[in-house]
Amino acid sequence: MMLSTLIKTLLLPPALQIICIVVGLLMWRMYRRLAIASLLAGLMSLWLLSTPVIGLFLHVWLEAPFQAYTPDEPPQGVEAIVVLGAGRHYQAAEYGDDTLSHSALWRLRYGGYLAKRWDLPVIVSGGNVREFERLPEAAMGADFLKKELGVTTVWQEDRSRNTWENAQFTRDLLIEKSINKVVLVTHGYHMRRSTYSFMQAGVEHIAMPTGLVAHHSMTGWWGNWLPSAGALGLSYRALHEYMGLLFYRLKSM
Repeated sequence: MMLSTLIKTLLLPPALQIICIVVGLLMWRMYRRLAIASLLAGLMSLWLLSTPVIGLFLHVWLEAPFQAYTPDEPPQGVEAIVVLGAGRHYQAAEYGDDTLSHSALWRLRYGGYLAKRWDLPVIVSGGNVREFERLPEAAMGADFLKKELGVTTVWQEDRSRNTWENAQFTRDLLIEKSINKVVLVTHGYHMRRSTYSFMQAGVEHIAMPTGLVAHHSMTGWWGNWLPSAGALGLSYRALHEYMGLLFYRLKSM
């Protein structure tokens, strides 16, 4: 797990761009042309990936098959709502312990909204990713749904460490609960990898994305090309999904 995390970090922005810049500086005296190419590749890709227009463009393919909608009644045959985890903030001082990340709360809020609207149980999927984590993410999510959103029936899948395992272990829980079809809740950018994983696990599901961003209107053509940390975050998330989906498809071959 640590090796895969290291490889992923080095291949994604901004680490890859920093590596290109450092390599270019180190080669400057002996290999001037290669050094210039490496420096330009690092600087230009860092600039482009930090712009809103590129960050949003990278989400278009990821979100293309999905749309946000909430019917008055649950889709035919659906018996539960599955909400996928999205990480945590470690040692939040105001809470005295770990707390759920912004993205995790976003998904849970939508899952809780659907649960109360349709009167269906929720399955929160997510375990401990790192050895020092004390409480599974599913337990934290279930606590949030019950205490803060008032959802009455919440089940926990607390063994998974990634999206692939979300699907595998959720399938086991669904078999135990005799549930055949679910609604799958996660962010739009994460939905392609999630639906692929659940399809490979043999779970019949309907995608209900939240947080779609690809078709957000952008104001001011010049502002779309100005770099920002937020836009770099968009690019990072999208490229992380492309990499993860490629890995999962190779894994299932």
